[in-house]
Order: sequence, then structure tokens, then C-alpha cells
Amino acid sequence: MVFKQVKSCKSAILLALGIALNGCAPQEQATQLQFELQAPTGARVDMGFYLSSIELRGSDGQWRPLHLPVKQPVALIHLTDQATQQVVSGQLSSGGGDYRGLRFTVGVPETLNHANPLTAAFPLNDSGMFWSWQQGYKFLRIDATGDKKWALHVGSTGCQSPSAIRPPAAPCAQSNRMTITLPDYNPSSDHIAVDIRALAALVDKRASSSRERTSSLEPMDSPERISSTEPKNSPEPIDSPEPVDCSMHYAMQPVCRAMLDTIGLDADTGECHTDCTSQQLFHRIH
Repeated sequence: MVFKQVKSCKSAILLALGIALNGCAPQEQATQLQFELQAPTGARVDMGFYLSSIELRGSDGQWRPLHLPVKQPVALIHLTDQATQQVVSGQLSSGGGDYRGLRFTVGVPETLNHANPLTAAFPLNDSGMFWSWQQGYKFLRIDATGDKKWALHVGSTGCQSPSAIRPPAAPCAQSNRMTITLPDYNPSSDHIAVDIRALAALVDKRASSSRERTSSLEPMDSPERISSTEPKNSPEPIDSPEPVDCSMHYAMQPVCRAMLDTIGLDADTGECHTDCTSQQLFHRIH
């Protein structure tokens, strides 16, 4: 009888201790980040980008991670001119008070960047966001058509391995990961704009410069100038530049170098300019 009482007391103590521990455990709250595409009017856009290391800043100044409901520590955002918004959902510690401030990395962590995409769990199994085992993932992919056709695909470059189907033994020379900070972001009221208009403007500027150079080289009475006033069946003018394709070799073309500057990256080093504070791709919508 005494033994049973002692056993009962121990059970009660363990139960009480469990309740107390659960009561002291940090609670989490559901949190959503809504991304919204901003593009030139009439443009056709298909873009995607990976997010990792997503954190929000609590009222105590501490950055706390957003825990994603997937096996991988990354989120994939896919936006088009037809589907201009997407939400990333996760759990955030409720111990941070009123959160104000958001930061995240555009890119796949180095430890996952050269893994086998055929066996990877969602969202790292998207073949459209992968170059090769050697090069890894496309952290940011934009394919757009407006007045001109252009593409910007950003991932790590300078990756060395014996072949494209073998991952490198050392980190790539240019990381090309962007760490974005939106200091005034309020998760309860704000959205995140993904604004590609500055990138599209660079393409338009390049096309205008090409037309001006071609025009200045032609005499006023040249057959080309005379015939330019006549209707043409060609869908584009003869002096139209080639589509802009910025993939990997960013430093070789001025327009590609300018595009990386616009998203905050140095085309030579693959590092952020001044902590990516100069980037024009992401901003807060209040």
C-alpha cells in the first residue's frame, strides 16, 4: 500500500513537472510574408527565386528565424505576370513582441547548392531552377518580354570541378548571394515588392543607345534612312539589338554588369555592394 502511494506521488510530480515545462516552452505564431511582382505595363514575366535564412527583428532588437513548414530550409517564390503574388508561411517565436524588420538571403545555402536535385525534397527539386551539379542552383531567375526580350539568371559562378555533373570540392569563386534587409517591415501590415522595372529600364536604355549609334552612322540620304519611313512587315526594326541574356558571365557585358549593380551585387567579386543596401529589387509596400 505504501509503495502504491509513493508511485502515485511520483506520477503526480512528473505530470506537474511536464505541465510546467510545457507552459514555459516558447510559443510560436503563424506568420506570412506576401511577395508582389511589380513589372512594366504589358510585360510578360516568369521569375523565381530562393529564400533562405529568413528572420524578423523583435522589439528587443533580436533577430528570430521564421521556421518553414518544409523539410528544406529554403522557400521558392514563383511570380508571373498572371500570378503576381505569392505567400510564404511559417512559424515565428511569439517572444519577440511586436516585430519590425525583415531580412533574408536570396540564394541556396552552400551546403545544399550542389546536391542532387533528382533526390532533393521540395522546393529544391525544381529543374527550372537548376544549372548543373557543378554550378548548382539558380538563386534568381527572370525571363521577361516587353519591348525587348531579356533574361537574368543569377547563381554562384566560378565553380571548379572536373565536369558539369560533378559538384565542386570548394566553394565557387563568386557566391552571388544577396542578403536583403527591410528595416521598417511590419509583418502584420506590409507586403514585399519584387520590382523588376529598374532592370527592364536597363534593357530599354541599351536598345535606345543601339538605335542612336546606328542612326548616327547612316547618311541622311542613305537607302536605309529613306526606306525607314516605309511600312515594314518585320516584327522588329533592323537595328534592334539581340535579346539580353545575363547568365553566369555577368562582367562581360555592360548591361549585365549594370543589372547586377541594380540588385546589389558586384559582378567581379560576387559580393554585395555595401551589404546590398543599394539594391533596387526588393522594397516594402506599406
